[in-house]
Amino acid sequence: MNSFSTREIAVSFWTIAFFGLALSTKGVRENALALVRQAFLSKLILVWLSLALYSVILVLCFRELGFWTIGLLKDTLIWFVFCALTYPFQFHDPQKTPRVLRILIRDSLSVLIVVEILVETYTFSLPIELIIVPTATFIATMGAVAEMREDHKPVAKILGNIQAILGFVLIAIVVRRAATDPYHSFVAALLSSLIVVVLSLSTWPYICSLRFVFAYEGMLWRIGWKKNVSRVFKHFAVFRIMRHLKYRSTAVAPFIRRNAFKLNDVVDKNSLEALLSEDRNRASE
Repeated sequence: MNSFSTREIAVSFWTIAFFGLALSTKGVRENALALVRQAFLSKLILVWLSLALYSVILVLCFRELGFWTIGLLKDTLIWFVFCALTYPFQFHDPQKTPRVLRILIRDSLSVLIVVEILVETYTFSLPIELIIVPTATFIATMGAVAEMREDHKPVAKILGNIQAILGFVLIAIVVRRAATDPYHSFVAALLSSLIVVVLSLSTWPYICSLRFVFAYEGMLWRIGWKKNVSRVFKHFAVFRIMRHLKYRSTAVAPFIRRNAFKLNDVVDKNSLEALLSEDRNRASE
């Protein structure tokens, strides 16, 4: 337990309490079980397993290079649970998030890293953290809900101001403690946050590959839909189309919109080449 800060203990306590209370309700429990079955008994399990395998390979490579030690295990696990597992949902649609690397860099190198270093290094006593964590979470959640409706905008503004004041007060206390602490080492805190940055940026090849797979799957079932077309030809047609699109996952959705119904009529090489020729002519115009 010494390796966990009082804030991490407080967050864990309230998280367990919340899920325990939620799962005690029958309707919530049934929906949660359905969600778990959907996540682990469908093709999504392949996403989680491939992401876990990729993360393990990253860690092993960084360990061999001397950039990772067992002391960073906790930060790595927190990164995987709260960051890496969200990437398939955050980046699965190339139309909404076309520039993956830019977003990863922006999020990883934001000013919040500095705040995180300070705040995570200097926490309060456990009783105070048990009050701060749910209070800050409640204010942030209510503010997010209020933002969803136009008539609640004034309430959202007030909650946003309260959240900002609370944040500035906490940061001011932390900065004052850091400035008067002769034993504080920003190097250790910086390394703890930098490994998260490095791991996030290193997932870029995985995200690009995953987007390609999603685009491939989305195209595959449309080829000769509900027609007697062999599986081998469908794969050939998709690879041919992806080559036509220069293997850009961001170009798949526009291509499908342009040729949604025509993809159903692709049943052989002649119909495939006719479709691609027509698409090239339309793009040149």
